[in-house]
Formats: sequence, structure tokens, C-alpha cells
Amino acid sequence: MKEDAPTASLVNGESDDSSGGDNKSKKESESEVPIRTRDIGIWRMFYQDSPWGFLPGFDTIRKLKEVISALPFVWRFLGELWLLAPGYLILEILLSIWGSLDGAISLWTTTQMLQTVSAFLVGKRGKAVSDG
Repeated sequence: MKEDAPTASLVNGESDDSSGGDNKSKKESESEVPIRTRDIGIWRMFYQDSPWGFLPGFDTIRKLKEVISALPFVWRFLGELWLLAPGYLILEILLSIWGSLDGAISLWTTTQMLQTVSAFLVGKRGKAVSDG
């Protein structure tokens, strides 16, 4: 079993061969993922070489940091939308809240209806209601 040094890296989904030598002018990105290879018999296995990848939740924390760093831009965008059309912004927020609650309200009303029908068919004592 032979293990090679890192041979390539992925930057934003594109393969970048690090053995070329003339790519030194490219700026190193934080999202660069180094790829390592290992020869196992006739097979060559490629795997991600991430020093903190074994920790559960590491990627989640990294993504959360990215979201937090983007919050000032989102706040500014919402402020500009408010200046352009405050009525439409309020309407959009209310409609998105209604869209998220619509499924839950529908499920609750369906459950109430099925419980009412079930109570009518079974009766209060658990005996089946006869047809005649």
C-alpha cells in the first residue's frame, strides 16, 4: 500500500493540479479542499485531506461562520427594500409566514376531523356502533 503526497485540490468544484508549478499566482482560498491519493493494489483511491474533518459538526460550524459573516449584507439589503417599498416587504414577510404555517394548520384540522369521526364511529365506551 503506497500513499502519495497531495496531488490535486478542488477549489469551488473545479479540479486544480498542484503539480503544474505555474499556479503560484493564484490566491489561496479558504474553501480549497486538498485531495490525497493512495494506491491499493491496482486501485487508486482519492480522498479528502481535511485536518479537522473527523470532528462532528466542524462543517456546520464553518457554514455558520459564513452565514454570520453575510448578515450585514442581508441587513443592508432588507433596509434598501424597506426604503423602496415598505408595504410590499411587509406583505412578502406575512405571506412567507402564512406559507410556512399553512401545512401545520391543515394537518391540525385534518387530525381534529379524523378524531371526531373516529369518536362518532366507535362511541364513548369503545363499542362499535351498529348500523341498525
